[in-house]
Amino acid sequence: MKKIITNIKSHVNAIVQNYDAINDSFPKLNLAAEQINSIFDQLFVEQIDMKSEGKWSRSIFKLLFGAYSSWIQSYILTSAGYNETGLMLIRRSIEFTCYLSKIMKDHSKYSIWNERFQDEKSKKNFSSKFSIPSKYFHGKYSHLKTLIVWHDFTSDFGAHGNLTTIIRKIKSDSVPLEMVFQDDKENIPISTGVNIRIAGLIIDAIVYDVKKFIKDKTEFDKNYQISKQMINDARVEILTFESNGKYSNDDIRSIYNNDSSFINAMFEKLREL
Repeated sequence: MKKIITNIKSHVNAIVQNYDAINDSFPKLNLAAEQINSIFDQLFVEQIDMKSEGKWSRSIFKLLFGAYSSWIQSYILTSAGYNETGLMLIRRSIEFTCYLSKIMKDHSKYSIWNERFQDEKSKKNFSSKFSIPSKYFHGKYSHLKTLIVWHDFTSDFGAHGNLTTIIRKIKSDSVPLEMVFQDDKENIPISTGVNIRIAGLIIDAIVYDVKKFIKDKTEFDKNYQISKQMINDARVEILTFESNGKYSNDDIRSIYNNDSSFINAMFEKLREL
């Protein structure tokens, strides 16, 4: 193997440099990310009112912040060239989102989640109620379907210690082996575009579950719809880059119409496992 001469500070500097480069080169992507950040912030800080609800509501803000903070970290690292770590973090964001849906208006589920580390019995009880994907196939969780599929994808390519998590770090498989710490610069925008797509789905799922408790529905919905448009615009921007401008009208329609045929097929495969 070739000797790698580097230091930790150089990796930190590279994160900042790559983050700036991607967000400067893809302004629509950057605007979509900032709008997603704003929507998360509005939900966490000012728009959700659960003061009159029971104990289960105490955990909702914790789970919401978990989804929010995990996505922020994921976006930063993905745009900096650490897609495998970004996938691991957005997987965690998906998990927080699924748990939030499970606990909504359910004190017994709140207790199971809150006490899951007390003993071995509590851990098993938590797994029997919250495990992804098996405990989210019921129709009442249909709004999580796409996230369940993405959770499976991020598990394979980000969370687990296998070849798929480092495949993009192989510069040359010859002897001596050459590895790099960051993704190829051509792949970073595509990975970051995927991150934005998943973030939009996370927002959709959370809004679905908390909509009853949003205080200013008119103002929030206006901002929420703007974020959806910005995400689609960013996806087109990335598609233009990925295809060198040679995309079809069907490609554009699938983005703006949110074609879900592939997701439905993958979801059914998960059900069969």
